[in-house]
Amino acid sequence: MSSVFLGAVRSSSPVGEKSPVRNHNVDEERTRRGRTKEKRVDLLTPSAKRAHSRERSTLSKIGDMLKLDLDHDHSHGEPHWKEFKKGTYTYPIAFAIPANSPPTILCDYGTVTWRLRATVHRPGAFKSKYAAHREVMVITSPTDEDTEDTENIIVERHWDQQLQYLISISGRSFYIGGTIPITFTLMPLAKMKVHRISIFIEERIDYYTNMKRIARTDPISRTDLLSVREPGKNAGHILPLDSNDVDAFKNSPLYALVTPDDDVSEMASELMGPGPWTFHQDLQLPISCSLIHFTNKNRRSNMIITHQLKFVMRVERGDDLHVDAKTGKRKLFDIVIQAPITILSVSLFISSFSMS
Repeated sequence: MSSVFLGAVRSSSPVGEKSPVRNHNVDEERTRRGRTKEKRVDLLTPSAKRAHSRERSTLSKIGDMLKLDLDHDHSHGEPHWKEFKKGTYTYPIAFAIPANSPPTILCDYGTVTWRLRATVHRPGAFKSKYAAHREVMVITSPTDEDTEDTENIIVERHWDQQLQYLISISGRSFYIGGTIPITFTLMPLAKMKVHRISIFIEERIDYYTNMKRIARTDPISRTDLLSVREPGKNAGHILPLDSNDVDAFKNSPLYALVTPDDDVSEMASELMGPGPWTFHQDLQLPISCSLIHFTNKNRRSNMIITHQLKFVMRVERGDDLHVDAKTGKRKLFDIVIQAPITILSVSLFISSFSMS
């Protein structure tokens, strides 16, 4: 009986009633702490809110571009997703490349390559992403400002009171695989002679460091466009034609300069005379980028490629002012005329040809 009575007294004791109250307070405290954790979303900084809104707007733009019916329910924090059923899906997507970006360049000691990479994210913890990439060619197209300076290159000079010459080049920019129209006129002022005429392009490649200092310069490469000379080491002169042979002009290396619009007999008579001597040629450029590079002045590529068109004449004076003491022959002099030109990519030549 005493144990039963003691249990009844404990059940009605105030000390026994306080235990649930304490548990209730603990629950309230846990509830208050839980509310504090829920309010952390509202305590985001304004910059974080703007980043979150930008992320949502970016996903919305991608969905509109791809015409996807995205799920916009963010109540459970689930990301946007779209189920693609079996089939082929094609989306025309265009990317704008910054205008100051370097083009694709392949040189001996430096390259600039572009790769287009695509990644497909699949929902699920154990599903891998789909990724693919391929190389693309980026070419530089001249702007309107670059094509404004399309005047001809005209050089008119005298050489030592012996020769007056006029050289005219139609344009300043030329495509790889295209032609360079050039006209040159030689007017002798004395009984001088021309031994050789050469036209070629010199290409220079400079490699720069990230500090914009030249780290290396390739040996200057030369692309021959025209060479008129007599064969042999001690060959004679080509102008004027001194032979009285009827076939002298046909046997001369100058016969290679005859165009379909020229009259052979009239041209031969002019070359046998005292001048002036006029020639017009459409010089063929190499058709492959492996033989000559296009001009590049974009410093972001750390490779600068420049070109010079050179016109070289080896001449002999008409007097004995300069004579070699050992051989007793008149000395030969080289007249060099050079002009900077721009070589454009062969891809631009193909695209312009197909559009025309």
